[in-house]
Amino acid sequence: VGLHPYIPFVRDLIAQDPNVGILLIELLPISSRMTSDPVPSYPAIASTLDNILQNHGINRFVLAAHSYSTFISSCILRDSCGHPLVKKIAHVLLIDPIPFLLHLPPVAYNFLHRPPRTAAQWQLWYFASMDPDVARTLGRSFFWTEGVAWKEDLRRWMRAGGDRLPDSTGANGDGEQKGRNIAIVLSGADQIVPAEMLRLYLTGEPEPSSMWIRKGWADRGEDEEDYDGVQQSGMHGDLEVLFYPGLDHATVFDTAERRSPLVNVLNRFVQST
Repeated sequence: VGLHPYIPFVRDLIAQDPNVGILLIELLPISSRMTSDPVPSYPAIASTLDNILQNHGINRFVLAAHSYSTFISSCILRDSCGHPLVKKIAHVLLIDPIPFLLHLPPVAYNFLHRPPRTAAQWQLWYFASMDPDVARTLGRSFFWTEGVAWKEDLRRWMRAGGDRLPDSTGANGDGEQKGRNIAIVLSGADQIVPAEMLRLYLTGEPEPSSMWIRKGWADRGEDEEDYDGVQQSGMHGDLEVLFYPGLDHATVFDTAERRSPLVNVLNRFVQST
């Protein structure tokens, strides 16, 4: 179905700030289309995105990704494809992310091998799992080691003190040195992603909350005692986890009330870019 489920979300973003440009990327092999070629390699996708940004004169941007696109985003964030595009990303919003805990069976089993029982599972199985191009992509082009994400990967990318961002002219390495913030949106009843397990992995909190924020999370150790509470002026590295109990995969886009926190996060990220 391509970009169709995201149209209300995009309209909300435009209404929030009509002056902010939005680039919508559609990958046809996972968009219910019949194509002859599989999903391009992740370095090829990164190069294409970078060419698009250069064509529009965009040197910094906020990345928002949902579902399968979070796997592609993870490859770029980890810089495992070795592309300079990562230096242009200011902040990131990951919705219903699949790259985390991929060494465990839930994501692969839920999407590829689980016998459908509920109405939502039958819908996923018939329209997604059994789609020819989607099945080819996940069965022949999905290698979890290429895009799996760990907390250490997030911290490494978020921390200040790494590569400098491009300056206003687009020159790599000449701009301000600044960390990045990441927001992650989880649906509590996600039939693909083990959301509760992932929430616990990211936050370490036994009880869920609708919004969990840790300032300077990138500079903290695994134990809170490893963090001295001091954050350099102008630096970032905050992690936010938005948790929606009872929601299934992608249903966060269904109503304006559910979409509002996502729009607010993106607006805040854009304003600080």
